[in-house]
Amino acid sequence: MLRWPTALSAANPAVHRWAWVLTLCFFLVGDVITTAIGISTTGVTEVNAFLATQIASHGVGAMLLLKVVLLSGSYLVWRALPDEQAIAIPVGFAIVGVGVTGWNLVVVGISL
Repeated sequence: MLRWPTALSAANPAVHRWAWVLTLCFFLVGDVITTAIGISTTGVTEVNAFLATQIASHGVGAMLLLKVVLLSGSYLVWRALPDEQAIAIPVGFAIVGVGVTGWNLVVVGISL
């Protein structure tokens, strides 16, 4: 059976820290900022119907609040899981965050 080098092991606290840093940078900050820029750009709209409704009613702060609540709950679950399973939570959010932030940058770039 192949094993990850110790430095990349899910048991290594640095791996968990960096996964959460990437989650906060891209899933939380990057997505919220690029969404705010995007919806202020002519012709760009939020495609998530639920978020579009919340943003239209309460502003981008509603999106930020929803993401903070989601990440807070996910952090509690992360704390309860063994390291080998827990790492999937921040890594999953980081992957989604990089994807949506990248997509938002493309959409905003094309529409400018």
